[in-house]
Amino acid sequence: MRDSRLFGCWLLALAAASAPACSVPVFRYALERWPADPHVLTVGGALTAAQQAMLDRLVERSGNGLVNVDVVKEPAAAGAALRYPGSTLAWWTGAVDETALAIALDSPWRQEIAKRLVGGDSVVWVLVESGDVAKDQAAATLLDARLVHLASVLELPKQDPADLADLPPWKRSNYGPPLRLAFSSLRLSRTNPMETGLVALLLGSDPALAKVSDPIAFAVFGRGRFLEGVHGKDLSNQTIDGMSLFLTGACSCQVKEMNPGTDLLLTFDWEEALIKATPKPKEEKDAATATPASGAATASAPPAAVAGIVAAPVVETLVSEPLATAPAVAGTAQPKNAQSKNAQRDDAQPQAVAIPIARDLRLAALIGLGVLVIGGLTVFVVRQRKP
Repeated sequence: MRDSRLFGCWLLALAAASAPACSVPVFRYALERWPADPHVLTVGGALTAAQQAMLDRLVERSGNGLVNVDVVKEPAAAGAALRYPGSTLAWWTGAVDETALAIALDSPWRQEIAKRLVGGDSVVWVLVESGDVAKDQAAATLLDARLVHLASVLELPKQDPADLADLPPWKRSNYGPPLRLAFSSLRLSRTNPMETGLVALLLGSDPALAKVSDPIAFAVFGRGRFLEGVHGKDLSNQTIDGMSLFLTGACSCQVKEMNPGTDLLLTFDWEEALIKATPKPKEEKDAATATPASGAATASAPPAAVAGIVAAPVVETLVSEPLATAPAVAGTAQPKNAQSKNAQRDDAQPQAVAIPIARDLRLAALIGLGVLVIGGLTVFVVRQRKP
């Protein structure tokens, strides 16, 4: 399911070329303003009382904003299936079973991703391992090294208070974690039984990924929104730079549906978590005066099992296996002179666009130019035919 919404975003940018971009970074705009789109759980066949009670609990949680899923009954269908938001493409199928659904609906790593995002990480990179130790280590080394570098050279856009006017008054001055530039990564094993749902969700977003035997990296931001996976030659410094620049740059395309990405399915109260992450005055002052930890690597332990995914008893049977975790790369980016020693290396400075994004934009530019030319010729011909 290759994301073509960059084309719509390009057309919007073309129509408003003279308008200034919103100064809020894309990742922060998404975190504060874009609720996660609901996946669709379809359920077919006759249900037992226990199955119906389980679905009722899930519907209640969804109604309370605790999980982004809609439950739809399809009597003619067999079993259950999960579809991407706004799509008929199913990324998971199985029985209407409490344990199976618990793993499909949420997982420890999804909780870890959400906690990092509300904790202040700009982007969490998820590296889906291939199973080839050498390939996985090489990809993780490349990714982590580049993230350390980007955290030391990128800058966030200068914030304009006027760009917060669309938020409720109480959210304008102090809402969510302190704004900072920070990247982290984690490694996801395809064989971890607790994470089969997350693996299926990520890899199913593009049918072509099912045939990929290399490690695949996904950039996750906002409230669990991820960009298309990159692998092979596309998993390069240029790609990582381009995606990072897009996500940390000014948000010029503020309509969510016209931005690239797909939302993860997980159980998480984003509003409550953001309020809890909001620092009190003293904490905010301490955070602002703390010495940046740019480039520092810290090991993070695998997350514990998630409580209460569908029903509390399920969790007792789900134990996460230990996973190798890539170092978390945290720190506020500090501006560096473009002519610094690091800049002399071929891979030192971030490239303007990533390969996948640049490819879509070039195609969009050609199509847009063609539309304008055809439109202009049509108007000219019609006018010539008028008496």
